[in-house]
Amino acid sequence: DFGTVESNVSINNMRVSPGFGLRITMPALGPAPIALDFAVPVSYAEFDSQQLFSFFVGFAR
Repeated sequence: DFGTVESNVSINNMRVSPGFGLRITMPALGPAPIALDFAVPVSYAEFDSQQLFSFFVGFAR
């Protein structure tokens, strides 16, 4: 994933986190998927919160 939210957008202030995600549906849970995401921040600002792993159940995030 990459992007930025700045008043002055430039390639120098982009945040970058390469990674991968897995979506699993289990019949016992109905149609709601389980989302497992892993990413490593390689370009970030000092004040950014960093998270390597994300887990979510459902459709809306």
